Amino acid sequence: MKHIFPLLLCAGLLGLFAACQSEADLRPKASATGQLMLGGAYAEPFASGTTRATQTVTDLSAFTFRLVGTDTDGQEVDQRITFQDNRCTLPTGTYTLHVDNYAAAIRGPGAPYYSGTTPSFTIVEDATQTLAIDLGSPKNARVDIRLDASFSELYENFSIAFEDAAQRRFRIYAPGSVYVMVPEGESIPYTLRATARKGTHVADLPAGGVSGTLTVQPGKAHPLTLSAQGIRDLLLLQFGEGTHAGEFDARPF
Repeated sequence: MKHIFPLLLCAGLLGLFAACQSEADLRPKASATGQLMLGGAYAEPFASGTTRATQTVTDLSAFTFRLVGTDTDGQEVDQRITFQDNRCTLPTGTYTLHVDNYAAAIRGPGAPYYSGTTPSFTIVEDATQTLAIDLGSPKNARVDIRLDASFSELYENFSIAFEDAAQRRFRIYAPGSVYVMVPEGESIPYTLRATARKGTHVADLPAGGVSGTLTVQPGKAHPLTLSAQGIRDLLLLQFGEGTHAGEFDARPF
C-alpha cells in the first residue's frame, strides 16, 4: 500500500500534463507574417486645363493607411497600420490598403486631398510584397483668389466669406489659395464685402455685402479674379461666376 500513493500521484501529474498539452494544441495559432513595402506613391496635381501629369509623392507623413481584408487564419482585418522605412510587418493574408490625407486636407487653408484604395494583394510568409499606390487626382478643389488693379484702385478692406462641404468657414482678406471640399451640385455661395477708397467715385458695398456663387469641381484649380468694370453709369463687380452691380456717386465715373 505504501507504494500505491506515489504511483497514483505520478499518474495524476502525467494526466494533468497531457490535458494541458491537448488544450494548448487546440488554441488558435498566431498567423505567420510577411512584409509589405511601399514601392512609391503617385498622384495627379490640380488641373487648370485639360492636361494633367502624374507626379511622385515623396512625403506620405500626412497620410493614414487602413488595412482591410482576411488573414490566413480566416480572421477579418480592418485596422490602421503604420510604416517604418516604408515597411510594415503583417499577418499573411489577402488585403487592400486604403490611403488618404483627409485630416491634413481640411486643416487651415487646406491641402490637396487624396483618397484611394489599392487593388487586392497577398502577404506571403517570410516574403516581401512591394506595393505602388496610385492616388489619382485630388478629391477637393483649389481656389486661387486674385485682385485685379481695376478693383484694388477703387476698393479696400475687402473680404470674401464662404463655407465648403466640410462645413469649414473661410473669410479671406488677401489674395491667395485655399482648398475646398466640393459639395453636391459643385456650387459654393459666397459673400463679398469691401469699402470704397477715399477720393474715388464709388460707394461702399452694402453693409451685408453682395452674394454670389462659386462653381468648383474636384481636381480642378479655379483662378478667381476680383475685378471692377465701369459701364456707362453702372459699376460691375466681377468675381468667379458672379457679377454684381456696384454703386457710385453722381459725379462722372
